[in-house]
Amino acid sequence: MGAHNRVVKEDWKYVAMVLDRLFLWIFSVAVLVGTCGIILHAPTLYDTREPIDMMMSEVAIATFHHHRGLT
Repeated sequence: MGAHNRVVKEDWKYVAMVLDRLFLWIFSVAVLVGTCGIILHAPTLYDTREPIDMMMSEVAIATFHHHRGLT
């Protein structure tokens, strides 16, 4: 029975390795999809308003106008 037990043990090691790899892929896909979902739901991606520092800061206004050749 020693050889049979060794074969069964090796079979279970193989099954464990396959399941481990499968769960690694499932976890990796879930993390990637979750991260992309969180980033794509950021409200700043879809906010087309001018930033408040561009409206209120004299330095930002001067720099912005200088770069656009508006001075």
